[in-house]
Order: sequence, then structure tokens, then C-alpha cells
Amino acid sequence: MGLLATCLLPLLAPQAPTTTPTTPTPLPVVAASSQDPVDLGPLRAAEADDAKADPAALLQFANGSDAALAARAAWLLARGKHADRLPMLRQVVAESPHATARLQAMQALLHQREVGSTTTATAALHDTDRRIRTLAAQLLGALNRPTAREPLLALLQEQQHAEPGIATDVQAALLALHDLGADDLLLRAATAVHGGNAEGVGPTLAFCLQQMAPKLDREQQLMLALGMLDHREPLARRFAIDALAGLGDPSTAKALEGRLANETPELRPLVEVALAHLRQDAAHDPERATLMDKLHGLDQRAKAWWQQSSTVERGVVVSVPLAVLLLLLLTLRRRGNAASPASDHADAEAAAALVQPSADLDTPEQLAADLATDPETAWGEAEPALEDANEQPADSEATFAEEVPADEFAPETQTSEGEPTETGGFDETTTELEVVTDGEATGWQDDAGAAR
Repeated sequence: MGLLATCLLPLLAPQAPTTTPTTPTPLPVVAASSQDPVDLGPLRAAEADDAKADPAALLQFANGSDAALAARAAWLLARGKHADRLPMLRQVVAESPHATARLQAMQALLHQREVGSTTTATAALHDTDRRIRTLAAQLLGALNRPTAREPLLALLQEQQHAEPGIATDVQAALLALHDLGADDLLLRAATAVHGGNAEGVGPTLAFCLQQMAPKLDREQQLMLALGMLDHREPLARRFAIDALAGLGDPSTAKALEGRLANETPELRPLVEVALAHLRQDAAHDPERATLMDKLHGLDQRAKAWWQQSSTVERGVVVSVPLAVLLLLLLTLRRRGNAASPASDHADAEAAAALVQPSADLDTPEQLAADLATDPETAWGEAEPALEDANEQPADSEATFAEEVPADEFAPETQTSEGEPTETGGFDETTTELEVVTDGEATGWQDDAGAAR
């Protein structure tokens, strides 16, 4: 045992750690950046003062390989006020490899709304980033250029494999078509939305249908409503059902009947109401339906003739009613001018007759001559008129006499002896009219010969 313990003792004693050679850990190697820190001077200068910004240097940063520097440079370029910044922003949208930089530049172009950005926005409709496509569609709608109609429609047709999420680019494209007044492209746009898988576009499509469909003619409205009956968006189908009921064409009842079996429970009652409305109109007023069909056929024939006719034929059709109307106006005016002198002459004669004296009335000269030649005869003719005037007072005097008694305000007069009379007037028994033969009247005299 002692021998065994002696042998094991060296093994059980603590041993000093053995040193193994190790290789030194290398320092991390920093890759050389494409942008030297000294080159950040243009960015810092632009951030400090817009007037000191170098547009060419900012453009180089925006198109560089560093995404953060590119976004910052594009933002500084958009914030600046130098004259050539808009072409540089368009170049950033077209050439920058970074979506954030392109987004900053496109937002600046949308804010400026320059017509020169139409080409850039049209090309940006095919950008890989949905945000940039949305801004591009908004810019085209704001610029209101007719050349943007087909590119916007092409954007809608490229949504068969749209990325998940709310399709803001499709919404912006539909609203841009509405702003451009592309009513004739409405059916194609709605069909493109139906064929794709864009999400969240139902309310926008329903808005365009409600605003743009009434501007179409009746035939186009019927085609649009029938095409929307099977649309994947419920709001579009609801619009189609309402439109067919409002148009009141009995021939569309079969299409609604076919929709009953496939419609959702939310919209099936609306289809039933529309069918009842169409059938009731056809049952109660078959003559009206027949008349509407004939009018529709006549309208179609007129449109077909107008499209096939030449410019000369169209001019003749338009000019004939205008010529007839002009001839009628000239005839009425000529008749009015011919009748005007005669009416004016008649009015003048009537006015002259109103101011002319009566033929039975003697002028003052004639009355003086009659008094000078034969006073007794002249007085005999004038005396009855004077008596009638005294016996028949004027209306105003009669009214005053009825309202106020005569004895209340009768003035006191003097007789020839200087005493007042009871009647309150002149003593008629003491007055007479004296006429001399030389044409002068001495006036009223009393018994004492005093003239009054």
C-alpha cells in the first residue's frame, strides 16, 4: 500500500498549465469605402446652406452605391432652389438604383407639376417600387395630359400578379383616368381590375363607375352594366344591378336571372328587386317598351349614317335647319319694321286729338267778337252754361259740403246798408250785370252803383 501510494502521489499533485502556441487574432479589416470622408463636403455644405449646394455633386451621390447617402442627396436636391434641379430630379428617378432616392425625387416632381415631367412619370409607372408607381400615376392625373391614358390603362392590365397589400398604384391609376375624363376607357379599366388580383380597389372602382358612367350614352351604359354583373368586386356588381334597374331595359332581365344563382346573400335581394321592377314595367306598359325599342333602333341607324356620311353631307344636314331658322328671323324682323311706321302714325294722331280743343268750344277771340256785335244773343247763349255750373258744384266741393255743414263756416257779409245777411252770401236781388256797347263790362254793381 505504501508503495502504491508513493507511485500515485506524483499523479495526484496539481500540475502547472502547459502553454500551447496560439496565433494572434487579426484586427477587423475595414473595406475601403467608395465615398471618401472628404467627399462628404458637398452634402454638409448643402445641409448648412442651400445656396452653397453643388447640384452636380448631389446628383452623383443620389446615383451612387450608398443607399443612405443617395436618399439624403436626393432630398437635398429636391429642397434646393437652383434652376437646373428639375432635370436632375428626373435623372434620379430614371437612373438611381435606390428606391428611397427615386421616391424623394418623384415626390419633388409631383409637388412641382411641370409638364416636362410627363415622360419621366410615364416611365415610372413600370418602376419596381409600388410607392413610386403611385406617385407617377398621381402626377399624370395632375398634369392632365391625354397621352397618359393608355399608359395608365397598361398599369391596370399588369396587375395579374400584383404584390400583396393595398394596391395604391391601381387606385391612383383609376383616379387619374377619372381626372383625365377617359370615360370611353371605363369598361376596359374595370375589366383589367377584374382580371388582376389587386387588393383594396373596390371603393375606388365604384367611385369611377358612379362618376363616369352617366357621361356615356345609353347603349354604352347597358354594355358596361352587363359587363360588371360578374365582376369580382361586390361594389362593382352592386353598381351594375342598380344601373340595369334604372335603365329599365326589359331585355336585361335574363342577365339578372342568371345572376340570382351565383350572387352573394348580401346582393341577392337587390337582384330580386331589380327583376321585379323590370318585369312590372314590361307587363304594365308593353307599348312603351315597344316604342323604346323603335326609338333605340332609330337612334342606332342615325348614328350609323352619321359615321358613314362624308363631311359635305354632314355640313348640309347641319346647315339646312340653320338656314331655315335664319330666314324665319329675317322675315319676322322685316314684318316688324313694316308695321312700325303705321303704328307710330296712329299713335301721333291719337295724341294730337287729345290735346286739340273741342269743336263746340268758342275761343276767347270769338267770344269777345260776339259780345261786341250782339251782346244780348251772346249772353243768352252763355247764361244757361253759367246756371248749370252754379247748380252743379264740383266733386270736391260737394264732398266738402257733405262733410262740413255750410252754416258752421259761413262768412258774414255786408248788405248795401252795411248789415250782414242771414244767408251768409251776397244779396242776389241787388246785383246785376251791366254791359256797355263799346265792349267793356263795368262788372257787378249794387243799387247804390258801387262796383264790386
